[in-house]
Amino acid sequence: ETAGEKSIAVLPFENLSSDEENAWFNDGITDVITSQLSKISDLRVLSRTSTLKYKGGQKSVSEIGHELKVNYIIEGTVQRQEDKMRITVQLIRVLNENHLWSEIYDRDWEDIFEVQSEIAQNIAEELQAVLSPKEKVAIRESGTKNTEAYNLYLQGRFYWNKRNKESLKKSVENFSKSISADSSYALAYAGLADAYFIQAFWGRIPWIEGTDKAKDLVLKALGIDKNLAEAHSVLGALYNYKEWKWEEARKELQLAVDLNPK
Repeated sequence: ETAGEKSIAVLPFENLSSDEENAWFNDGITDVITSQLSKISDLRVLSRTSTLKYKGGQKSVSEIGHELKVNYIIEGTVQRQEDKMRITVQLIRVLNENHLWSEIYDRDWEDIFEVQSEIAQNIAEELQAVLSPKEKVAIRESGTKNTEAYNLYLQGRFYWNKRNKESLKKSVENFSKSISADSSYALAYAGLADAYFIQAFWGRIPWIEGTDKAKDLVLKALGIDKNLAEAHSVLGALYNYKEWKWEEARKELQLAVDLNPK
């Protein structure tokens, strides 16, 4: 790792909820905090796939930091019971395992958007990261103000990430319900497009049916938010595998990476 670099790995948050029903919540919060921090260009934030193998906490912060070549680690716990939640977050320097900052958020679920933004801002301040006015706005954006739609979207991504036949069906159900709760939620349309595309790609549903649905949904997502990286990545995949439009595919995938380098 480069000395002085503001490089961060967000480790999978531990679920302290008593029921498995809320197991999706810790993955969702981990992903969102990673995503929020990724919007700050002064920080180098590792992707979810890089940190997933450390779920369960078998290694020390020092070992993980050296393996991932980062200077800082974020770890935390989440607990949710009905409309109440508790999120604890710690920022740790790898060099000496020094805890630089920690916070406990005891809030109502309806405050989730505010909490996520606060966490990103507090970590950025602790690392003395410079935020542009555009980045300050970006880390406050959630795509929806409807907590039920957001709840369902996080569950949709949780099941989508599992990538098996049954979980992909569940992801479709959750993304669809999320859209029903907020018909202007671009991320939910992109998630649903993603779920249909992957099922079609793996032969779980008919190719034409799945890719046609994915195309309609992804265009809806981009009609709402033209700067949505998740939607551009699906459109790039559709151009590549369905329409064989290589140059359009390259442009879409490059745009997705430019919009969200993580």
